[in-house]
Order: sequence, then C-alpha cells, then structure tokens
Amino acid sequence: MMNQIFKNERTMASAGTGKTFALTNRYIALVLGGAQPDEICALTFTRKAAGEFFSKTITKLAGAASSDAAAASLAKHIKEIAPALKTATRADFEHALEKFVKASPRLRLETIDAFTSKFVKFFSEELGISEGITVLDEFAESKIRARALMMAVQKFNSPRALAEFAETIREANRGGDETKILGAIEKFRELAHAALIETPDASKWSLPKTLGSSPRMEWDEKAYKRNCARLEEIICGYPAEEGFARKQMQYILRFFRESSPEKISTNTTKTVDQMIGIFAANGTLAGAVFGNAGSENSFKAGAEEAQIIDENLAMLFAAQVGAAQAATKAIYKIISEYESVYDEIARKKGLMSFSDMAIAISRAKDTIEREFVEYRFDSQINHWLFDEFQDTSRLQWQIFENMVSEAVLNSGGRKTFFYVGDAKQAIYAWRGGDVSLFDEILEKYRENICDNPQIKTSRRSCPAVIAAVNNIFGNSEAIKKHYGEAVAKKWAHIWQTHDVAEDKLEEQGEVTLDIIDPKNSPEGAEDGDDSQDAAVAEAVYKYIEKKNPISRKLTCAVLTQKNSLAETIIKTINARAADKQNNIRAAGELDIKIAQDNLAIPPLCAMLKAAAHPADTLSLAFAKMSPLCKIFGDAEWRENLMRKISAAGFAEALKDYAEILAAASPDKFTSLRISQFEEAARIFDMSQNRSIDDFLDFVSAYKIREGAASDTIQVMTIHKAKGLDFD
Repeated sequence: MMNQIFKNERTMASAGTGKTFALTNRYIALVLGGAQPDEICALTFTRKAAGEFFSKTITKLAGAASSDAAAASLAKHIKEIAPALKTATRADFEHALEKFVKASPRLRLETIDAFTSKFVKFFSEELGISEGITVLDEFAESKIRARALMMAVQKFNSPRALAEFAETIREANRGGDETKILGAIEKFRELAHAALIETPDASKWSLPKTLGSSPRMEWDEKAYKRNCARLEEIICGYPAEEGFARKQMQYILRFFRESSPEKISTNTTKTVDQMIGIFAANGTLAGAVFGNAGSENSFKAGAEEAQIIDENLAMLFAAQVGAAQAATKAIYKIISEYESVYDEIARKKGLMSFSDMAIAISRAKDTIEREFVEYRFDSQINHWLFDEFQDTSRLQWQIFENMVSEAVLNSGGRKTFFYVGDAKQAIYAWRGGDVSLFDEILEKYRENICDNPQIKTSRRSCPAVIAAVNNIFGNSEAIKKHYGEAVAKKWAHIWQTHDVAEDKLEEQGEVTLDIIDPKNSPEGAEDGDDSQDAAVAEAVYKYIEKKNPISRKLTCAVLTQKNSLAETIIKTINARAADKQNNIRAAGELDIKIAQDNLAIPPLCAMLKAAAHPADTLSLAFAKMSPLCKIFGDAEWRENLMRKISAAGFAEALKDYAEILAAASPDKFTSLRISQFEEAARIFDMSQNRSIDDFLDFVSAYKIREGAASDTIQVMTIHKAKGLDFD
C-alpha cells in the first residue's frame, strides 16, 4: 500500500543547482513509500537525460544497499524531502534496489517523444490510424512533406484556381512578389504550422471586426500626404530658438514619408520611438513632451502637430492591421490546404514523426476513444515527474493534460504530479517550447499544487562566476533600460540572487568581458558576419593560448550561438596551434555532413548520378577523374551497377567501389568517412527504396555527430552545452 508522502509540487531550480539530484531522490522516496517503480513516469527531453536519470537512480540505490555510510547519507536526503517517511535503512535500500531492477524492462524513465510513440502505437486504432505506425526519420519526413507540397499545388489545376492561389500567396507575403510557389508554401508552413495545429478554427485567424472600425482609423492616402505637407509647413515656421524641436519634428516627418501601408519605416530615432510609445500608451500625442522633460533638449508638441501625428499614426495602424489580417487569413488557407494533403498521405497511413504523433493525439482530445486510451494509461501511472518543464510545448502538454488533471484533482492523494524547471533557461521556443506553461499550470491548479521555494544554490560554479551572474542578471535598472519595463517586471518575477554551495566557496575562478572589434579580423576575411566571426575566433585563440587549460589538465568549452561561428573557431584554433606547434587542439559537438568534407564520397555520388542520368556528362567526367576511373572501361558499367542496386541494395552494390577509393587514400580520416557512408547506405536500404536520386538526397543530408575528446577545447552551441559541466 502506497503511503501519501508527497503533495503535488512545482519547483523552480536554477542552472547547476541539482535538478537531477532532487528528481532521483523523489523517485527513490516514492519507491520507499510503497510505489512500484513502473507506476512512476519520469519524463525529460533527451535520451541522454533519461539515461542519466536511470544511471544515477540505480547508482544511488546500489551504493546505499552496499554501504552503511552511503545508506545513512541517502536516508538523510530522503528524510529532508519526505519527512512523513520513516528513516530508511540499508535493508530498505536493498529492497528498493531489488524492486527497481526487477521492474527495469517496464520502467517509464523516458523522453516525452518515447512516451508519445508508445501512446500512439498501442492505441492507433482508437486514434483513427488505419495502418501500422512507422516512425519517420528526418529524411523520410522531408520527402513526404515535399510530396505533400507538390500535391497541394496540383490541386489548383485550372488557370483560374492557380491565379487565385497566386493571389493568396501574394496576400500572405503582404503584397510582396513570390516567384517560387513551393518555396512560399514551405516558408508559410514553417511560420505557422504549430499555430494551425493548436488553433484549427478558421474564424480565430483574424482580429475582431470591431478593431479599426472608427472612421479615422481607415487608410486615406490623400489625407495622409496632405497631413505630411502641412506638418512640413509648420516645421518650417519654427523660430530659430526652437532648433531642437525643428530637428526632432523633421525626424518624425521623415518617418511618415518613408512609411506606407505595405511597410513601416525602420529609419527611426529616439524621438520617433518615443512618439510611437506615447501613442501606443495614450492613443494621442496631445500634450506630449518629447526629449528629456525639463531640460533644454525637450519640447511639447503643439495642438495641430499632435492632431496630424495622431491621424497619420492611426491611418498607418489601420493599414497594418488590415494587411496583417489579410496575410493571416491567406497563410491559414495555404497551410490548411497543405496540412490536409499531408494528413491523408502520411499520418492516416501511420507514417509519422514524433510531432505528428502529438498532433494525432491532440486531435482526438475530446473523443470517447481518447478518454478510453487515457484511462488505460492512467490506470498504470500513479506518479508524474517532469524535468526541464520550461521547454514543454503546448502540443506536448495536451498529451498529458487530462491524465495529470486526474492525478491532481480527482485521486484523493493516491497520485502525484511534480514538475521542475527554470523559466530563465527556456531556450527552445524555436521548436515550440512555451515557458508561459510553467506559471499557467500553477495558476490552474493553485489550490492543489504547492509552489516550492526556488532552488538557487549552485553546486556547479565557483563564486566568481555566480557573482558575475548576480551582477548582470540582478541589475533591474539595466534590464529596464535596455529591454523595457514590461520585460523587467517579468524578469523580476523569476529572478532571485544566486549563491554558492559550501564545497565550492574556496574554488578560484575568473570572469572577463571583451568587446571584439571586427577590424581586428585577419587579412583575407570577408566583410560582414564572416569578418566578425574571424575576429572573435582570433580573440578566442589568444585567450586560450594565454590560459592554456590543456596543459593544466582542465576541461574547457567555448560556447557560441551559431554553428557557423563554432566551425570558424575550431578551424582557427587548430590552424594557429599547428603554426605554433603547441598542444592546443579544438573539436566540437557538430553535425557533419559526410558528403562534403572529404575526397572519397563525392566521386561515389558522381558515379551514381551519372548512372541514373546518362545525360549528366559533368558528373561522369568528375567520377572519371577519381580512382574510380578504371571501372568506366567496361561498356556495361551502368547496367551492372543498376542491377546490383536492384538486387542487393546500395550498401552491397557500392562496397567494391568504396574499397577502390579506400585503397587510393589509406588514411584514417578517409577510412572513417567511407565506413560512415556504408552505414548510411545500410540505413537507407532499410526503407527498401532503390531510387538513386532518393539515395543521393539522403546521403547529401546525412549527418553524424562528431564529439570532442576530454583533452581538447570543446566548441559547441549554447543549446548543445545545456546540462554539461566544464572546469
């Protein structure tokens, strides 16, 4: 019988404060309290995190089961979070470990994607999926989406229908020309697909009709130009002593003349921004003071100027609202047409990505079948634990919402819900993560969920790092100045000053801030982003050379926002280190396309292109310049290759050709890329597809993750570094 040892709880835990430590202790406490391990569902976002949860849980249990000291230490931590439990003994941990190991094949320590996949596969019939489920990889999904795009366009098969569709694209593009229809549809799909899934009701894809109904809110080009002309006359009449006012009003006039219903001028100044802010807040410029109130650099708008500004801003607003409404409706029309095609040729046939599975579940939200599916899952799961909850999307939350609600509201304490995360670490909005859910769920279940104190003691960083974090992110005035009052207020709601764990207080560290001047980039670097990246890479190398962490046996990471900058830094560090013959080396957690960075794969691809397309003499010439040249002496090389592919697949058919290239370049790097190419061919062959064009598309997109050894400088994006520790 399970004892009620926990309430439903939310915990906000800052980076490095021990979220996994807290989650695994809660899991163990539940097992000690009588819960079966397989009735606890612990969910996170990555397989690595799920694996870490499992390994740390079993390591803790094994340690406590084999050592009195470890048992006493873990029992103390468990008692702190679950005072209702009796103090656990070594024998209790032995029993808990036995339960955990026996249940291991049935454990629910997994990613949200893995849970979603099980949900759909087990109950595909109830969810309206007529065939077996096949999980699409990135390449297969892209091919089906491309097919859906083509089929969507082909629906407009009459001149009139195609003209109407072209006009729809023009409206969606807010009047801009779009010469590539497929590219336009794909752009709009990426832009608004998630919104369509969450809000399929067409009536909600526009603003209320009452907005902009006032006569003065309608666009009138003659009145707009007349107002500009009158404003210019007024400005010219300003006396010499009002030079500041004249100059600022000229900025406002320039803004109006450069703006139109299609596009608002981006050539703004502080005064123009101030004008827009006042109008947005008050709806009028009457009595508005520009500049620094009370100083020489300030002025009050006259009554006529204020009226002109009001009218022109109102007309621009009306025009923008109208254009936005038309664009929104057009985007809905485009992507809903595409979506209906994709649904027919993919989801209903069981061909699904993980996001498609979530969509299938959400669409069955209010059906009896969905309730039946949830009941069967709900009867198996009594405790829900969510990690990194700030990155959960609304679509993902819809999968769990009803089952979590049952646990929170109707279980009488038999079931529990615990979620942990940190709104400050919400960096996955680009893939649908919605940080607002973190607070919304607390408010929804306010009477039934405890909001725990924020965990803000860092167990990862030294005092110097935490002091810098506090000085930067705790500076409310600076945040308000640079990001506005609304953002500052939101930030204040989640920010608390961080502190350092006792065992870290004596650790030494350093924080420096360098502003990189692009003029310091090396000769030969191109202008723009390339020049900036080159300058940053040079500065990074000089800093690493000065600190020399490798010689001091310290792990070191360089974090970037973009993969392109990471690649530039890796190349620069390795090139400079080679020039100076030192021990500094850099590598990165980068996704590498194996078809692009070597001399073996391109000839194989060229040979395949020439085989599939005899008219492609350029590919044939390229292949003949490689070590593969000897195979072309056989007049039937093309037929032999095609026959092998048809009979045995690409991996077997290309084996002999790959060996020729490997023998010609026997270095380790070439051998590695050839083996990776062969693995890619084996993966593709699993689809039973024998199309050379499809295979070439697959290989050109095929990526491998190349990690870095511990004795190298590790360069990666911030997203990939999440959760990792370095000295």
